[in-house]
Amino acid sequence: RFGYFNESIKAYVKTKDLCTLPRHMADLCVNIMRVNLDCGDLRSVQMYLQRLETVPDMETNVCNILNVTRGLTDMMDGQYASAATAFLKVNGSDFNNYPICASDVGTYGVLCLLATRDRRPIQIGVLQSAPFKKCMEGVPVMRELAQAYVNNAYGDVFNLLTQLKPALEMDMYISPHLTALYSLITDKIVVGYCTPYATVDMHKMVLDLKCLPLMQLESIIIALIDRNLLPFRIDSSTKIMYKKTGDLESDTLKTVFRVAKTHNKEMKSNILRLSVVKSQLLRKQNSRGDRRIGGMGMGGMGSGMAHGDVDYGSDMDMDDI
Repeated sequence: RFGYFNESIKAYVKTKDLCTLPRHMADLCVNIMRVNLDCGDLRSVQMYLQRLETVPDMETNVCNILNVTRGLTDMMDGQYASAATAFLKVNGSDFNNYPICASDVGTYGVLCLLATRDRRPIQIGVLQSAPFKKCMEGVPVMRELAQAYVNNAYGDVFNLLTQLKPALEMDMYISPHLTALYSLITDKIVVGYCTPYATVDMHKMVLDLKCLPLMQLESIIIALIDRNLLPFRIDSSTKIMYKKTGDLESDTLKTVFRVAKTHNKEMKSNILRLSVVKSQLLRKQNSRGDRRIGGMGMGGMGSGMAHGDVDYGSDMDMDDI
C-alpha cells in the first residue's frame, strides 16, 4: 500500500479551523491537492484549485503550484490545449519542484504545445519566453524539439520524439497520454507537410520524415482525408497524392443562379416603380410642404385623397407586396 490517503485528507481538513492567514489556507489547499493527485481524484483537485484561486495575496511560489496543478489535471483529463496554457504560465526562476520538477513542466508543456498549437504560439511561448526557458534548462532536448518544429524540420522532430519515447513511457503522469499526444503531433506534421503542395509523392515524403514507413504513413493520410483534414486524393498505384480542386461546374452554376435571382428581383422592382409613376400613385411633396397623391393636395387628414388612391410611398419594393 502506497499510503493512507483518506486518513491524510481527513487530517488536513481538520486543520481548516486553525487557518487564520491566507498563507495557511493556501498551504491547506496545496497539501490536499497533493494527496488527491496521488489518489488520481481529479474532481477533488479541481475543487481545491478553485478555492486556492480565491486566496488573496498569493506568493509567486503558490502561483506556480496553482498553474502546475491545473496543467496536470487538464492533461490527465485529456484537455491538452488548456494544459499547455497553464504550463506556459509557470515561472521557472522561482520553482520549488512541487508537485513535479521544472524539467517535467518543460517536457509536458512542449509536448502539449506541439499537439495543439501552431508554430507562432510555440515560438513565442517556448523559444522567446524567459520564464519558461528556466523550465527547459534541465531538458535541452525539448528546446531542440520545439526549434525543429518551428523550422519545419519534421524529420528531426520524429527522430527526437523516438529518442524521448522510452523515458516518457516511464513517466507516471504523461505515459497514459503519450499515444494520444504523439498521434496529434504526427497528424499536424503530415498536414503541415502536404498543405503547400498540389501533388505529393509519398515515397519522397517517407524519406523526408525519416521515421514513418510507407504503409503507416498511408494509413495516417487516409484517416486524415476521412476526417476532412487533408483535401487530397491518393493514386494507390503510384502512391502520389493530388489536391482536390473542387467541383468547378457546380460552383459556376451556383454563381449563375445567384446572379440571375438578384437580377430578376431588381428588374421586377424597377418595373413596379415605373408602373406606380405612370399611374400617378407616387407620393410627392410641394414647396409648401403639402403631400400630394396623383396631383391632389393633402393639407388635412384625408380631404385631398380621391377614392381608390393608394399611398405606396417612395421606398416601396416588391417584397412589400
